[in-house]
Amino acid sequence: MNSLQFLQRVIVFWDAAENPIFLRMTSHPPVWRGMAAWAARSTGLILLMGGMGCYVGTALAFYASSVLVLLIPLLAWWALLLGLTLGPVIVQEREAFTWEILLTTPLDLERILVGKAGGALWWLRDVIRVITGIVLLFALGIGLVSLVLVPFSFEGSDFPGQVLCAFSVLLPLIGALAFIADRAQHFVLMALAALAAGALAPTLRAALVAGTVAALGAWLADVALGVVAITLFGAGGVDAVLLATLGPAAAYLIEFAPGPLVVAILATLLLREIAVRALWRIVLRTARAS
Repeated sequence: MNSLQFLQRVIVFWDAAENPIFLRMTSHPPVWRGMAAWAARSTGLILLMGGMGCYVGTALAFYASSVLVLLIPLLAWWALLLGLTLGPVIVQEREAFTWEILLTTPLDLERILVGKAGGALWWLRDVIRVITGIVLLFALGIGLVSLVLVPFSFEGSDFPGQVLCAFSVLLPLIGALAFIADRAQHFVLMALAALAAGALAPTLRAALVAGTVAALGAWLADVALGVVAITLFGAGGVDAVLLATLGPAAAYLIEFAPGPLVVAILATLLLREIAVRALWRIVLRTARAS
């Protein structure tokens, strides 16, 4: 399964209504649901944590000289939710001795896994909508930045004026689409890392920990990939905050000229796609052997 198929079937719930496993999962709340309900009733705890978060976030923003640093706790929280949601979906069935029963149904293994993952993420649908809105908002900003950088990227070049004009019109759209593709694929990578790590775990508690660590690890691996690319081929310094929050596509836009920019983005997407397919094969193999 590739990234686009995973997004369609698991995140966008493409064929959810036709998948009985999905409908079954939506009636079983995730393990963190009770804790979230308890936290929602603890007004004093929320106010305390909110105040501390505002204080620490403001201090970090001043220290890092970047407002983007405020996104890091939110992204870490999102990775935690992914790990706690997707990590235990297979182990729960094993511990309830129902996984073998699911495998005997007329549904193939891939459809069972898609239904379970999609049903688990159904509980995060509101969060997914918010994150999608934020990504689209930043994509608009990335597109505008692309337009601003055009004169600097082609300064002193011999390109005809018509070509530069057409490129100036297309570049914001290309930059926005590249950013959206980058973030969407990164989300798929984190989700599959959590799913694969949870499938390999022997117990529910281990799956919760493994899924969370794997989601965070996929996030950090993505940052490391950007650091390596910019260190080897970029002319400036590495902005770790930008890489950790907006991802490699946004960082490449600042560091690379148009030619190397396209190569860097395509290479990053290709390497991620290889990782996505490898993780899905691990999930299939582990689930089949359970």
